[in-house]
Amino acid sequence: MTRATADAWGELCQAPPAPEPGDDWHRRLERWRDDARAAIAYDGARYEAPELAWTRSCFVCGMLMLWDQALDRPGRGELQVLDVLRQAVARFGGFDAVVLWHAYPRIGFDDRDQFDYYRQLPGGLAGLRELVEECHSLGTRAILAYCPWDIGTRREPAGQIGTLVEMVATVGADGIFLDTLARASTELLGRLQSGAPGVALMTEDTVPLEQVADHPMSWAQWPPETTSPYVLRNKWFEPRHMQLLVRRWHRDHSNELHLAWLNGAGVVVWENVFGTLNPWSSRDEALLRLMRPVQRLFGDVFRPGRWSPLVPTSAGGTYASRWEVDGLRLWTVANMTAEPVRGSLLPVDVVVGDRYWDLLQGTPVTPTEMSGRPVLAGEIGAYGIAAFAAGPDRAQERLEPLLRPRPPVRLVTPSQVPSAAPAQVPMAEPAVLVRARDPWEGDDLSAGTMRRFETFRGELTVRYRLRECGLDGPPPLADAVAPVLHQVITETRRATLRPYAIDVRPVTNAQFRSFLAGSGYRPRFGENFLRHWPAPTGPSTEQAGSPVVFVDLDDARAYCRWAGKRLPTPFEWQHAMGWDQVGYGVERVWEWTQSESSDGHTRSSILKGGAGYRAWGSDWYADGGVLPPDWCAKFIRLGPALDRCATIGFRCAMDLRAPGPPHQERPYPGAREATM
Repeated sequence: MTRATADAWGELCQAPPAPEPGDDWHRRLERWRDDARAAIAYDGARYEAPELAWTRSCFVCGMLMLWDQALDRPGRGELQVLDVLRQAVARFGGFDAVVLWHAYPRIGFDDRDQFDYYRQLPGGLAGLRELVEECHSLGTRAILAYCPWDIGTRREPAGQIGTLVEMVATVGADGIFLDTLARASTELLGRLQSGAPGVALMTEDTVPLEQVADHPMSWAQWPPETTSPYVLRNKWFEPRHMQLLVRRWHRDHSNELHLAWLNGAGVVVWENVFGTLNPWSSRDEALLRLMRPVQRLFGDVFRPGRWSPLVPTSAGGTYASRWEVDGLRLWTVANMTAEPVRGSLLPVDVVVGDRYWDLLQGTPVTPTEMSGRPVLAGEIGAYGIAAFAAGPDRAQERLEPLLRPRPPVRLVTPSQVPSAAPAQVPMAEPAVLVRARDPWEGDDLSAGTMRRFETFRGELTVRYRLRECGLDGPPPLADAVAPVLHQVITETRRATLRPYAIDVRPVTNAQFRSFLAGSGYRPRFGENFLRHWPAPTGPSTEQAGSPVVFVDLDDARAYCRWAGKRLPTPFEWQHAMGWDQVGYGVERVWEWTQSESSDGHTRSSILKGGAGYRAWGSDWYADGGVLPPDWCAKFIRLGPALDRCATIGFRCAMDLRAPGPPHQERPYPGAREATM
């Protein structure tokens, strides 16, 4: 590929608003494609592989976070996806594929690698395979994610690539999503071509033209927003390549949908953004549902048909593309203005014997004359779409699924779309059936194992790293384009703390052993529970005085309840650490707090303290190392096996007077500043 050929695309991709006489923009587009293919001796034979045929019609891909509460199989501690996929049919017209996301932003709290986040999901790899089979039962392809930046956790004996290919084969996945990558490594390409030719690659970044032959799908992430559409480079270079447009933090997706509609491309539906909910509006759902029947019926037209992008239209602010194959012509039309358009829409060349149909209305249409030229007329609402087809009588049989009269769909304008996302709501502590002992047995305060604090009213500084999961407030990046992540956010919070007492050290292994003996507690799901203890004897002598770890939030709550106490809130924990009488124990571990919340899809809790362990090598890892008391880390709950970490323990607190939830206020205006 020559630099001149590559650079020419930026000037060429948008149709000139007022072309010069004799300028054939479409011919210039074709010449660019011919030159680009010749420059790299392009061979697109891979696209003809029957096992990859599904990628060419993958118009809608869902991003599913495997911790999403919508995937819970009630009462069984397992995951299921059937309900989510059925809801996707009702809301979006269905998913052609889903990416099953696993690790970020959780990975890095301990040394487990990205593949452990699949292995230790509820149900393990067998459960993941069942999830994939559920996808297949509804005609949806399942894609696993690969994070090449995961270089600072434990290493796989078979290597990352070997483990990835083996895992994809084990669970029967159809593809691999290459997080942060524009192309696969030579090693991965070789492994797939020799051992798993049916596994498709989907890149997060735009694939270089030289690699389009090997990567049937890619994201067009944060495509430029313009008032008029443009041609997607890789889709024009190789029409069988599926580009999927995605702006995950936008609340209005009409521009992405219009670009996809006019390019024969697809979109990514992504609502749970790494733990923060950014739901699609009912308006965008309706717009996508309008597109889906045409995409399904004409997938073969969008791929090999002769594509004429951005052909002339009769209405300002309205754009159209035309595809032709085997005597059938298809037009996709988008109104990119805030006003409805009525009347003449699209000039057409009349072919003797052809009939015309409005595919969204499901009715035949007849060209009319305007300024001496035949045109198709109709109505398209604000930011709406249309689709027309033309062909001989025999085409009607193929079009039959769309030729059913339907009432017009009225779409509200983007400014009328509600923009509020559900807030994180504190979760009530679940009941734990253990015998509670008297908190004053042994007189913890007199013995010095707890420290008393009186009422506190004042300001506390909170610091955390900006992740897409946020912390405990509203969505942090609404409408952001390519946000700058990983910076440290500093906020000042007003807090009121009622009188409380808190353990001076985290609960130890010896204390937790006493709890098990005294309460008979056993977790319902025991994966990784006290994994560090030499079973079945309990902790070793050397472990007795160290903080207990490999306990999840429910295990910690059970201990607190047995002790007649509770977990401290993040502010209590932070406030207490300002005094010399409260410390960290013989080893530094993160600590659970009383802070669990949910937005209906993601359960999370705030951890305090930091740990001796830190995963190095990537900013995408969760925070690690020893951290100051004002530091907070959001911990997304994934299930008992993954929530029980070698680096997370807890301590107890209790109310000293009338019980009640400690009060805290959200940041007040001007209280937040960002530091690097």
